[in-house]
Amino acid sequence: AQRCLGSVVGVINLVSSFDFDSREVTDEEYGYGSGVVIDNEGHIVTNAHVVQGADKLRILLDDDTELDAELVGLDSDTDLAVLYVEGLELEPVEIGDSSALRVGDLLIAIGNPGGYYGTVSVGVVSALERDIETFARPMDIIQTDAAMSPGISGGALLNADGELVGIPTLGVMLYEGLNFAIPSNTMREVVDELITYGKVRKPGMGIYYQVQDGPDEPLRSCLPAGLLLVEVGLDTPAEAAGMRVGDVIYEINGTRI
Repeated sequence: AQRCLGSVVGVINLVSSFDFDSREVTDEEYGYGSGVVIDNEGHIVTNAHVVQGADKLRILLDDDTELDAELVGLDSDTDLAVLYVEGLELEPVEIGDSSALRVGDLLIAIGNPGGYYGTVSVGVVSALERDIETFARPMDIIQTDAAMSPGISGGALLNADGELVGIPTLGVMLYEGLNFAIPSNTMREVVDELITYGKVRKPGMGIYYQVQDGPDEPLRSCLPAGLLLVEVGLDTPAEAAGMRVGDVIYEINGTRI
């Protein structure tokens, strides 16, 4: 575990000027989280909320070595981010198949709660396919009772074989043992996009619509039932396809909607 994991330290600079004898006071605020080495090229996965808004990022290893890190990209919708550290020589964690998890399976969480990096906690899969409103993108979130105190965000959730099956992201402080992690299969997709493009590409038509009531079959005297376009965005796929305000979509790929 110590070979695979380092601590991600996000530094947010808060600069305030005070007119105390013309002296300027500068404050630095430090945020701590965790990260997982995922390949031999120096890429580290963590949570987006650990690094978002940080002016400087440093990786703290278990031998107290500090290395500067670069932000490759982040995706707030899935709360995932990828960092890059040049010359990082750590064995990457083996990534497992989160879809193979079953309720009751053993889970091991490793991270950096309160700055105590390398902390290990053990639990089980409490539930699968949880739909958490915190995330903008629908995901089948893993629920576990493995301890996830503040600071473990972005760390590793491992199965009994030591394979990465999730990224700890959220603990509900009011309820003991109610913690959540992003599945490794979702992480793979997002990380591939971030490393390749620096962002997660998201499909969209570029329209706003309202439901248009009408008869089951189109009549000449009224519009058919469907989606009435009330706005078509500029430079969007919808505009390029010739869609215009007032159009009604009532069929997609030959299927009536």
